[in-house]
Amino acid sequence: MIHPFNKKPEKKTAILIVGSEGVGKHALALDMLKTEHPFELNIRTAGCLPLPSEKAADRPRLDFICFVIDITKPDSFKIVKESLQHMDVSYCLGKACFIVSKVKNTNRSVPLESIHDLANRLSMQVLFGDLQNEAERLHLARRLVSMLHLSAGLQCCGSAPTLVNCVIDFPVQTDVHTAEPVSSGIS
Repeated sequence: MIHPFNKKPEKKTAILIVGSEGVGKHALALDMLKTEHPFELNIRTAGCLPLPSEKAADRPRLDFICFVIDITKPDSFKIVKESLQHMDVSYCLGKACFIVSKVKNTNRSVPLESIHDLANRLSMQVLFGDLQNEAERLHLARRLVSMLHLSAGLQCCGSAPTLVNCVIDFPVQTDVHTAEPVSSGIS
């Protein structure tokens, strides 16, 4: 079982890209390395989960997992579904996503509804793009690097406000007559 918090956080980040052979995960990984990022990026690829246990000690902490589905190959979706059983559920909290490739292809073997149902059930984001198209692959690579940056905790001000921001930005009301703070009911 892969767990997101089984090792100490570092300035290094690690992403695991999981998908069947020929889906474009290696080209995506190379494009991720070409993007600008203010952290050390470690990319691992796997055909499926679980990962071999004999190398677990040498493996870096995995900050993000990306599952690649080629919509024209039925085995691709099957491998991803089976691999999800070996991933800790806490990755579903913003530390994993699906990339669906070849959506524009009319010879689909996997219904989009099946992928959306799975993503909704797990609360995971779905990205679409053709990994054989260089421009789309580069866009997906940038998006993954940005998601990894947030999930690894290296970017403190993401799209969702943090509790600290809420507390700091909360206006303090004072009583005009006594100049003492007025209780807002928050303790």
